[in-house]
Amino acid sequence: MDKVAFMKIGISEERTASEIFPIKFRELRLQNGLTQKQLADELGWKVSALSMIERGESRPTLDKVVTVAKFFSVTSDYLLGLSVY
Repeated sequence: MDKVAFMKIGISEERTASEIFPIKFRELRLQNGLTQKQLADELGWKVSALSMIERGESRPTLDKVVTVAKFFSVTSDYLLGLSVY
């Protein structure tokens, strides 16, 4: 997988989109004052699945990326570290 420079979005080293998603996902959850259980309930996911995605132990499906983007009103590009919005 190609690496992309993420300097513009506050991440100082090169990381892949699969490394960026868990960081952005967790940040959005915390910024919105949600526990993992609360967010899992809102999204219809198991807490264990959400936790594994946040820790980078599991990669989300494309459908899950879209669900998260819609829930937090951000773009999938933002979640993958490809844009600042």
